[in-house]
Amino acid sequence: MRLYQQAVQGIEPVDYVITAEQREIQPIKAQSKRLEMEKEILKQTAMMMSEIPGKLSR
Repeated sequence: MRLYQQAVQGIEPVDYVITAEQREIQPIKAQSKRLEMEKEILKQTAMMMSEIPGKLSR
């Protein structure tokens, strides 16, 4: 039960042994999270730039 609660909270137990597949998936998940954050930053930047009065337009 404790392991389930930790998994739900995103906490990996210290004594938890990860499989080769899990080791392979971890960097992919990290990259996915980073890309989602970058996408959100770009969306917010584009929105802010479109709201700037008197901006130069091409």
